[in-house]
Amino acid sequence: MSNNNILIWNARGLNNRERRSVVRNLVAQERISVVCLHETKVASVSGTFQSESLPPAALLRRIIDKANAWMGAGF
Repeated sequence: MSNNNILIWNARGLNNRERRSVVRNLVAQERISVVCLHETKVASVSGTFQSESLPPAALLRRIIDKANAWMGAGF
């Protein structure tokens, strides 16, 4: 049995730093494997936006590795 978690969220805007923190904390706390954010209302994604919205690089690497393994398994 796999322990992959998928977060699909209609964010309704992530221009606010506090909203980005909520996403980041949820992804880290729940150990989300795949994140799909809809309607972010963000015109461009900068490094600052990524660091405020996504977990630290080490956790993000584990998420990417899980996603790659998951896709390689035929999903």
